[in-house]
Amino acid sequence: MANGALTEDEFRQLLRIHGEHAGRHSIEGSLRELRDQSSHHIDDSELYSLETIARRMRGEIFVSQSWMLVEGHADYLIVHAMATAMDFDLDEHDVSVIDVQNNGRADTFAVLARALGISWHAVFDDEKEGRKYINSIRGRGFEESEIKLRCDTHPAGDLEKQVLADGLGPEVRDALDRLGVRNAGDLCDEEVLQQLSKHKTAYAAILASMIVDRPGLLERCPATFRAAIRKLEEVS
Repeated sequence: MANGALTEDEFRQLLRIHGEHAGRHSIEGSLRELRDQSSHHIDDSELYSLETIARRMRGEIFVSQSWMLVEGHADYLIVHAMATAMDFDLDEHDVSVIDVQNNGRADTFAVLARALGISWHAVFDDEKEGRKYINSIRGRGFEESEIKLRCDTHPAGDLEKQVLADGLGPEVRDALDRLGVRNAGDLCDEEVLQQLSKHKTAYAAILASMIVDRPGLLERCPATFRAAIRKLEEVS
């Protein structure tokens, strides 16, 4: 019985130990099965964290058909707005968007989704924190092919850099103006990024409202989000 995930090094060491055993072929098969099954292991601290999340979110995520993992609440708001503009109601199709910064560890959700048979996709920043999330998932026994299939990053870096790169500069400057930032329309991109980082949830809420009201903005919304929503739509 395993009380944790069997690492690849441990697996290979056990293979060497039994390399001369008469029943080595049967043993190798059993060890492979143990390695694969142990990759689903979730320790007590992770289970406690999930219990806390379930109470806060009323357990809705555990009866969802699909999960979309994102970094923060700003991502959460914009993804919901984009899905609405794409005529794909997330609630109607039992898709839960989980912002991992506020709800636990990305790798825990990936492992739990695998264990429960829940389809999932992740979009993170292509910066230190986002790469750390993907590496943590990789470390839980996911094949590289599955990482590439399920995990994407914003090519411009973080979400704020991406919305500027995609041409949403006028809209986010308008959002900052509504939030009382002086001369928001005249700020250079670097100044805009600084202000967006100070008002992440507030600007995202305004931008999300714009996206819902003006679906034409979808063409200038992050392509990684659009692609992830389409993938989830395909399995719904």
